[in-house]
Amino acid sequence: MSYRSTILALIAIISVWPTFAQTYTVRFSATDSDNKPYQLDSVRVTNLTQNWTTTLIYPDTTIDLTTTTEGVGETRRQIQVARQPYPNPSYERAYIDISTREAKPASIALFTNDGRIEKQTVINLSEGVNTIAVQASKPGVYHVRIQANGEQHTLKLMSAGARGQNRIEVISRGRSESKGQNAGIFTTTDILRFVGYATYNREQIISEAIEESVTEEMRIVFTLPIAYGEENEGLLSGRFSVSDDMQVQFSQGNLQYSTQQTHPTADGATAQGRWRFAAEQYLYIGEANSNIDEGYGGVIDLFGWGTSGWNSGAPANQPYSTSSTNEDYTPCGTASTGLYGNGSYADWGMYNAIQNGGNRPMQWRTLTAEEWQYLFDESKASRAGRSSQATITNEGEEYTGILLLPDSFELPTCCEFTAGYANGYSTNIYTLGQWEEMEGAGAVFLATSGRRNGTTVSHTGARGIYWSSSPLDEAEAKCLFSVEYSVQTTASDARRIGLAVRLVREAEGE
Repeated sequence: MSYRSTILALIAIISVWPTFAQTYTVRFSATDSDNKPYQLDSVRVTNLTQNWTTTLIYPDTTIDLTTTTEGVGETRRQIQVARQPYPNPSYERAYIDISTREAKPASIALFTNDGRIEKQTVINLSEGVNTIAVQASKPGVYHVRIQANGEQHTLKLMSAGARGQNRIEVISRGRSESKGQNAGIFTTTDILRFVGYATYNREQIISEAIEESVTEEMRIVFTLPIAYGEENEGLLSGRFSVSDDMQVQFSQGNLQYSTQQTHPTADGATAQGRWRFAAEQYLYIGEANSNIDEGYGGVIDLFGWGTSGWNSGAPANQPYSTSSTNEDYTPCGTASTGLYGNGSYADWGMYNAIQNGGNRPMQWRTLTAEEWQYLFDESKASRAGRSSQATITNEGEEYTGILLLPDSFELPTCCEFTAGYANGYSTNIYTLGQWEEMEGAGAVFLATSGRRNGTTVSHTGARGIYWSSSPLDEAEAKCLFSVEYSVQTTASDARRIGLAVRLVREAEGE
């Protein structure tokens, strides 16, 4: 596994006060290796010379250091939201970390999007960081209001499937951490230790400690190692034109989901469930998709349109959604919104980290309807004669589907290939060994994984139907449809119907 690094940049900006004091303002920010912002949880500053420690807790990432002995940089607010609600969306309880400079009571209210208070209580906060657990009784959009010492913070919370009572309670109180100030004497010759902290996939990421004395125009860079998956994990080698100026590479198999475990998402949250690619291109779940439910711990691979787990207001947005109302599967509430642009997070591969596909969000995507059409267009020189139907045999099992050859393909000596669909699934029949040779040469196989309507699964082994990212109208979205002897690239199906998802990445370089 390779490691990408998240870079935590510490910029010290020095200004000179009158002769009785000198102040250093230190600001912290974070970016990843792609130069994208990455949220800090905290930064710990330790004065090794004077033997004091202070901790900055997000969102307060500025500290004032002064050469006086009294300590400066009093926190501008008495209470801080040290961490926004997590996980968000939540399936049961969500947690909020609240930091306060001194013990005090706080009024905490949970209310609905239309302002109706569901639960309100007064909690005694301890000095330091307090973790509050909040649970809504029903799915929906909520807000949490925190009031203390004349200050107010309002946070948005999305409940994806809670059941039971509305609850607000403290589950941990008061870590002994000060923030935003000197904790003791400071002089310019002191040696300070800096350590940065962040969170990735519910794991704390800690930088290496850097020890320095504070100097003019000082810049310290922390490197936070984050264990992403390998860059090309889950990526097949074949390159396929989907437009005149774009090639893509396919994932190693159809997309699968289980409610077990958790994963990071593109908006920085940690969501319930695990996304993976099938171990082989020809494998699919089949009848077990009929068990689809929030409480089902098994694996499913037939999904309603746009059910990535991103809540843009569409009631049916979870991968296990089975609503029979097509309009419930409308990202951003607009029938014309596709799984791209403003609706890109509704694309399964954009929003979610795929565990065996690099394990980070925004690496994969779903083909548009126009790209599916180009892929099968016989009038394109790069695609002519490069698709057919086929069967793979393995230990008495037969797996039928569509066979696609990449733009550049050298047929293995052990295999034959006939383009077209005249002979259906018997056009090309390969043993497992032969198929492995074809796959090694870049071939892609789209299995006939069937169709799900609610909890009823049909046509496994007979039809291969794959979503595109393109909408049709308020009731349907476009898809690739195949049945023996025929492939339709301009088909559509009801948004509520569970279909297969095969993700791609845009090919880079030559």
